[in-house]
Formats: sequence, C-alpha cells, structure tokens
Amino acid sequence: MGRRLPARLISDLRRLLEGQHASARSEPLVCCDACLALHFRAMLAEATEAAEALAGEPGFLRKVSKCEMCKRTVNITSLALRR
Repeated sequence: MGRRLPARLISDLRRLLEGQHASARSEPLVCCDACLALHFRAMLAEATEAAEALAGEPGFLRKVSKCEMCKRTVNITSLALRR
C-alpha cells in the first residue's frame, strides 16, 4: 500500500470526527495527533499536518485538551460545536 496523500488523510479525519459525533455521542470526539497517526497508520508528521489543515476549516478546532484515547493533555483536534 502506498503512502496516503495528505488530502486523503484530511478527508478520513473529517469522516472520523463527524461520524463519531453522529453516532449519538453528546460531546465530540477529541483526539491527539499521535492517536490519529496510530488510528490511520500514518506518520506522526502527516497526522499533525492533516489535523492542522482540518482545524482551519469551519466547524473544526485545535486546542490543548485531554485526548479521549490516550488520556494525555496535548494539542487535540475536534468538531467545534456551537452551544
């Protein structure tokens, strides 16, 4: 399997975050770059690049918070929900 293009990884990340929220979660999924890299079998630098690109789109954000997967407090990417 060849290396994923960053656009493909961004698209996969968008589907993961939107899909998790649509599956009856009350709060959006919050993931760090390292956990995203493991989930998508990508290099850490690629996951970080995809997360930063996605956070620049409307409806997504990056902030320091607790990752739901590894429980570390680091930069995370998530849906930005309006309350």
